[in-house]
Amino acid sequence: METKLADFKREGRSPIIGVIGATFPTMPYKKHMGMKVGYVLRSYVEREEGSIFTGGVEGVGVDVYTGVTRFCIDEGIRRGELLEDGFFVLIPENIEVGSKETYRTMKYNPPDSYEALAQLSRRRELDIVRAGANMNERREKVAEVADVIITVNGGMGTLDEAVNALKLSKRVITLPYTGGAARVLDKLRNPIGRRIRLASCGFGDVNVDFDLIIPASSSEEMLAHL
Repeated sequence: METKLADFKREGRSPIIGVIGATFPTMPYKKHMGMKVGYVLRSYVEREEGSIFTGGVEGVGVDVYTGVTRFCIDEGIRRGELLEDGFFVLIPENIEVGSKETYRTMKYNPPDSYEALAQLSRRRELDIVRAGANMNERREKVAEVADVIITVNGGMGTLDEAVNALKLSKRVITLPYTGGAARVLDKLRNPIGRRIRLASCGFGDVNVDFDLIIPASSSEEMLAHL
C-alpha cells in the first residue's frame, strides 16, 4: 500500500524508528547483524507499538526487514496467527539512472526482496511511503520522519542522513561494531580531531549536539537506549 508523506504524518504511527545503512555494506558487517537489529526492533514494536522503516534499497535495509519478518514468524507460530510486520519503506518518487549521455528518470520501486518478505505478513502487502522526487530529496526526509535513527554500517549517504538527524536534535543510536558510517559516528563523539574527521567526510563545521550520538555494542544494548 502506497502513502504520501503528508498523509503518513497525519496518522501519527509513533515511535517511528528509522534504520539507515549501506546498500553495499563493507566489512566487518555481516547479514546476521542487520537481521538481529530487525528482530530486536520488531520485538520492541510489539510492546510499544510504533513502526520501523528503512530506505527501501538492498543491503542493510533488506537484512533488517528479514529480521523483522523472522520475529513475526516466530511470534506468529506461538500465537497461531499471522502478524502485521509494523514496517514500511521510505522511498522517492523517481530514480535517476544512466550516464550523462543516456540519463533518464524512472519511477522507483523497492527491490523484489521487500515484496517477497511482505507476503509473510498478515496483509501480504508492503507499506510504502513516498518522500521526495529523487534519492537525494528522500535522504533529506529520513530524519524528518524518524523519531530515532539506528545506524548500521553505511557509507557517505548514511552519514549524511545521520548528520541531518542530529541537526533536528534527533537521537542517533550507532552500532560501531558493524563498521562504516556507524563507526565514524562513534568517533565523532570525541571532540579531539572531530573537525578533521568531519572535513574528511565532506562536512564543514556542523553545529549539532554530538551527545545525541549513542553507541551500542550489541542489538540488546541498542534496545536499552530506545
